[in-house]
Amino acid sequence: MVRLWPARRTRPLKSSRLYTRDELPDLSLLKSPHELIIWVTSGQDLLSKYETHLQRYLETGCNIKMLLLKSEKASDFGSLVNNNNNVAAEIQATRARIDRLAESAKARFEARILEEPFYFSMVAVDIAKSHGYMWVELYGRHEPHLNRPSLFLSSGKDHKWIAYFYTQFEREWGVSCPLNNDDGRLTD
Repeated sequence: MVRLWPARRTRPLKSSRLYTRDELPDLSLLKSPHELIIWVTSGQDLLSKYETHLQRYLETGCNIKMLLLKSEKASDFGSLVNNNNNVAAEIQATRARIDRLAESAKARFEARILEEPFYFSMVAVDIAKSHGYMWVELYGRHEPHLNRPSLFLSSGKDHKWIAYFYTQFEREWGVSCPLNNDDGRLTD
């Protein structure tokens, strides 16, 4: 008989639930976050919906880090993951929104771009605090973004997985290029 599970596990695994994007917490309902980490392909959906809220969070002292895919790399990737050939144009539109955010909060808003595509996006809210959380949206091939599964991770319960995804973010942040120059305006 072939054993499918390790012999040392004596109790069953707890089932985790995957969510769709519309089941996740609404960023507009945050009271006063201290830190937001955003790792997205284009950021178009997120910024078109939450730009004014992110602006308010910056004004109240929140630090925001955002990591985007470089627009020149985005077209092929967009058509692969969700049949979207407009990802490069979406990134350019997002850059205009980022410019507005960076203009008023240079010291608290940082945006960087990645050369290589990635297969998940993530938003983390105050993950260093016990009430913090992170959601990670997984990309599939040719799958519309509304159908993608998302993991919801709580700082109190899922520290191991938050650390895993945050380490991925930090590694990519370290090899990414700044999106803003010294005066906070966008560069190419």
